Amino acid sequence: ARFVAAYTRPSGDAPLWGDGDDGRALPLGTQPLRDHRYLIGLVGAAFEIGDLLASDSGPRGEVLWLLGSAARAIEPGQVSSERSQAFQASGVYVMRAAGTHAFIDVGPVGMRGRGGHGHNDCLSFDLVLGGAPLVADPGSFVYTASYEWRNRFRSTSFHNTAVVDGEEQNRFTDPASLWSLRYDAVPRRIEWSTSDRVDLLLAGHDGYSRLRPPLEVDRVFALERERDWFLVHDRFRSAGAHDLVVPLHFDPRVEIAQEGATEWRLSTNGRLFRLIWSGAGDWRCERHSSWYSPSYGVRVPADTLEFRCGAASATLSVVFAAHSEAVATVRRWHDLLLGSLSA
Repeated sequence: ARFVAAYTRPSGDAPLWGDGDDGRALPLGTQPLRDHRYLIGLVGAAFEIGDLLASDSGPRGEVLWLLGSAARAIEPGQVSSERSQAFQASGVYVMRAAGTHAFIDVGPVGMRGRGGHGHNDCLSFDLVLGGAPLVADPGSFVYTASYEWRNRFRSTSFHNTAVVDGEEQNRFTDPASLWSLRYDAVPRRIEWSTSDRVDLLLAGHDGYSRLRPPLEVDRVFALERERDWFLVHDRFRSAGAHDLVVPLHFDPRVEIAQEGATEWRLSTNGRLFRLIWSGAGDWRCERHSSWYSPSYGVRVPADTLEFRCGAASATLSVVFAAHSEAVATVRRWHDLLLGSLSA
């Protein structure tokens, strides 16, 4: 229940993660399928856990049908869940402030290394900035109805994480084995800290150490909590050149437009944001059309930005901020933050 409270976005829905297939054994409430907040109140009322009773803000239907009068013990929304948390056993990290929520996956492949309903999403993330969903996991779409689309939606390139030499971070055992993956991308070097000012996560995985020559990939996530600035910084190291691709998949409600060589404007529901990027290497950024699956069997068009570079070693930084923020000020924060990490 506390995990549900942490991963629930400000709008009350859950981010897409792995195989979100809409499956419910016995739905008693009428809430949307991606609204899992009823579990907070249900667990709190069933086991009389005070902090869960006080922090629940979800629908009451499930609790009323299952527990009856016990549901009256719930006092909605007295305790805020707007704090960043690390769930180290699962590899899930949540950075959040008022209206801002980043769901970050640094976990194993799943099913004790067999894959199961897991996707190739190590070091991927979902971002809501100032209450606006910006970067999203594209979902899962279908299972056996189409082997091609099933494998595409669980592939590395359909997640917000690096693809190297066109290879999967976890290899498919067979294109016809729709719930199997090899466990190549073992998470490593996880360092986490949170404070009133900045949240920091440094992590990597070994998914591309099998390449020749081997390649190391690390990623830094940072949230400046007072200003709602969010940084993703990738570091690649190898003895030889590789084709490096970093995709960013956007919520289908986001419209993107280039504002400069290293700046993009993000527009959603009348609100404007900036994406500012920089890197060491011959990076180029291109816009592509892709897909987003909000529900099983449904797909809608969405935009993707793809950063590409050919190099042995390279870095790439992407910062998200409100459009009203001065670019020079955001870049100065970026430089100071990364400088402090290297020191």
